[in-house]
Amino acid sequence: MAHTPAALATGSPRRGLAATLGGWSARHRMIAIGAWLLFVIGATVLGGAAGRIGLPNYRQGAGDSARAEQILASAHIGQPATELVLVRSTAATVTTASPAFRHAVGRALAERRWSA
Repeated sequence: MAHTPAALATGSPRRGLAATLGGWSARHRMIAIGAWLLFVIGATVLGGAAGRIGLPNYRQGAGDSARAEQILASAHIGQPATELVLVRSTAATVTTASPAFRHAVGRALAERRWSA
């Protein structure tokens, strides 16, 4: 049964907001379409002006790749090396924290910068 003014006056339930707005937009098609277009354009402009906040690289991956990105981020390495150099010592006393190891790595990096 359609909701007509006569049916509403005789005690039938009131029309809901969606039905009221639907009826209005059916009667005022051009205004409704224009309002929706303005809403979409406004939302797009406001969304673009608000900007975007992205996740850091180490939070985007999963598994081993996420772990590798997290290691690079904690070591403050922005751009990973494109070339791999193995620095190795036969002495057990030379570790990655020892000055001799750091010096060897520094020399390898310095030579790479000059040859590039």
